[in-house]
Amino acid sequence: MTDQDALRDDIAFMRSLAEEGRNGPLLGGAIMMAGGLLFGLASLVLYLGLASGMSIDSRIELVWPISGVLFFVALFILLRRMPRAKGALARGVGVGWSAAGWTMFTLVVALCVMAVRLDDTKLTAVFPPAILALYGCSWFIAAGAARRSWLTSVTVGSFVMAVVTAWFALQPIDYLIYAISLFVLVAAPGFVLTRQARKAAA
Repeated sequence: MTDQDALRDDIAFMRSLAEEGRNGPLLGGAIMMAGGLLFGLASLVLYLGLASGMSIDSRIELVWPISGVLFFVALFILLRRMPRAKGALARGVGVGWSAAGWTMFTLVVALCVMAVRLDDTKLTAVFPPAILALYGCSWFIAAGAARRSWLTSVTVGSFVMAVVTAWFALQPIDYLIYAISLFVLVAAPGFVLTRQARKAAA
């Protein structure tokens, strides 16, 4: 193979990636939608409980592990039904989302261990800004790799709301803001991507 042939093949490969990103569906939208809905509802329940006078140290905090178990059940089902990612771009975006998801899980477990070890439930206030920042990272990868300009707005919104939830930390309203952020910036985009994937498969 000559250098000219190699260059032609490289250009063809880059063109195929560009076309894949422009026209191919992004998988995993249903997982985003499930996570946004379940954890958004959990945050909303927590807000309503705290707003009614319940203590953060009460059993209302069980909404988090309960929502976590439900999410892993949904994740297991959705992964079994999801088609295999085709193409380097789709696989790359999938790996990025998986990495962010495992990072969120590890961060939550680590902070819970710290809260128990130090007997300080205030450490859980880190959850909303940290999780939203990681969602922003996930959307940043998807927007750039797949050339979805509308996801850039979702990315910026996730980063902005991470700072907003940090400002209202340790106030009941923070969990309402977090719930709305998860519905708008995670569940809603996940729904849109799910619809797009279904149309592409039809």
